[in-house]
Amino acid sequence: MQFSTLQIVKNNCDVVEFPLSFQEFNLDYTLESAQCFTWNKIDLKNTKAWQGIIQGTSVTAIQHPDHLAVYSDLPREKIAQYFSLDTAGFSLGNVLKSLVIESENDEVLLTALKQFPGLRILRQDVWETIASFICSQNSSVEMIQQRVNLLSQRFGTKLKGNASGGFAFPPSIAIATASEEDLQACKLGYRVPYLKNSAMLIANSEFSLEELKKMRFEEARQYLMSLPGVGPKVADCICLFSLGHLNAFPVDTHVFKLLADFYAEDLKNLQGNRKNMRYDDLTAFASHKFGDYCGYGQQYLFHLHRVARTKLENFYA
Repeated sequence: MQFSTLQIVKNNCDVVEFPLSFQEFNLDYTLESAQCFTWNKIDLKNTKAWQGIIQGTSVTAIQHPDHLAVYSDLPREKIAQYFSLDTAGFSLGNVLKSLVIESENDEVLLTALKQFPGLRILRQDVWETIASFICSQNSSVEMIQQRVNLLSQRFGTKLKGNASGGFAFPPSIAIATASEEDLQACKLGYRVPYLKNSAMLIANSEFSLEELKKMRFEEARQYLMSLPGVGPKVADCICLFSLGHLNAFPVDTHVFKLLADFYAEDLKNLQGNRKNMRYDDLTAFASHKFGDYCGYGQQYLFHLHRVARTKLENFYA
């Protein structure tokens, strides 16, 4: 989608700028890494931009060589929180160095880190992340995006100033009160009762998002798995991509295949027969292998296996 000028954005929004190099933050790698599903890349007359939604507000983000510019009505602190730019003392470089040290210069991990410099893990809205990853089960990224967009269009609010025609993600009450027929129209299939029943628990305050945010990783993980349709992998995704638990290590088919192909000997030494590995065995291995920031290791490895698998060919030799 192309627009003749940036004025369509600039005239209607405030701009917040963050002085950042591509090594410190890469907008493309971050938003293309399948941790979020409500962003679209657009062309603003020779300027590549991303348009999305943060906390029900339209946002346009443009990366320049020396800074990130974000056009939105949101306050600076909300934008910084979403992009994980607000944590005092947090350094992406130090996190990645820690991964390299903990993994003893693991070559597969080093390949991923070099391929996607500046990829950061977001801190998204909790309810939206819960719903999105319930919708993600056994699905491609494209299908997840389609489902999230259909839910937003059918049950969300149309956003002003969103050039790509965006809708805010619906609140839990909207999903809780929707008919199963209307939810099925969003291509959810067997996930409908999981999403609807989880939404009902949250909308009725039987499941507390505020309490969830206060919990440590293991407690939050167990609490999330009390929701219908939330197993260990979905709970780990929510912990990592919303709650800031950087020691969460979601294992989907991409990550499982990568672990099986390149860490088979390590897994065998740790637990015995790799073919009979339980999910928690794999996450325990990852925590041991990559340390306290294993969630960052997961995201880089996942993205490498999903979009740049040819970079791994030498390791098969």
